[in-house]
Amino acid sequence: MLIRNPFPPPSDDGYSSDDSQPQDFPLSREEIVETIRDFYEYLVRLYIPKSALKLPPPGGWPNITAASTIDSGKSEFVVDLIRHLPYIEAEDDRDGNRHNINFKCIVQDYSTRTAREHWIVLAWGYESYGKYLLLNTATGMMRNLELRGDARSDYEFYEFWTCFKSEYKKLEIIPTPGFEPGMSDGKDVTTMEPPSRQEHDFPTGLDEKWVRKIYIDHGWPTASYDKAAALAAIDDFARLRGASDQDH
Repeated sequence: MLIRNPFPPPSDDGYSSDDSQPQDFPLSREEIVETIRDFYEYLVRLYIPKSALKLPPPGGWPNITAASTIDSGKSEFVVDLIRHLPYIEAEDDRDGNRHNINFKCIVQDYSTRTAREHWIVLAWGYESYGKYLLLNTATGMMRNLELRGDARSDYEFYEFWTCFKSEYKKLEIIPTPGFEPGMSDGKDVTTMEPPSRQEHDFPTGLDEKWVRKIYIDHGWPTASYDKAAALAAIDDFARLRGASDQDH
């Protein structure tokens, strides 16, 4: 049985003064969960440790119940949704960045926390230009916010996750485990010799091009991709560039 969102109450959560009027959210809990889980599993295939992906037990996270959220002001649909969402466990050391899903962006773990009414913070940003990802279950829209920045974009639910996944498939976002991800400028490295040890902070734009090349050389995004070998090669490259000497 698909569990769909009833007509939610008007927005008064303070996130924005121009939210669309409430409407019947067209997606079921199962459809939302499946889409987000598919994206997280894609990142696990690329670079995030499999052990970091947290899947709820049958029936959902036991700490999220009607009783535990009775004073939260959240709708029944939102409580049921966060009870069944998968999460990517953050590292104890936030600066490790190996589990981030975007620039200064960590998945919000509702298996240990609570949500706000019909807004769900799926991932939270930290420091300047960190990325917040929010889902408005009243409108079915995803919102991408920059912390302490002016950028804010709204997307239809499936459009957002399809584009986000595509950015990783094409390595337009370049995950560099242990560091913030870079962004591809569409230009590949033009030499076969990697740069030597440097004095500049790692990773530079050139370093990110080489990290991208390493992923591709190890088969990404094909079925022959060797994740373990790719990540080992990236760690070796980072050490070659003096990254182990930096406090990151």
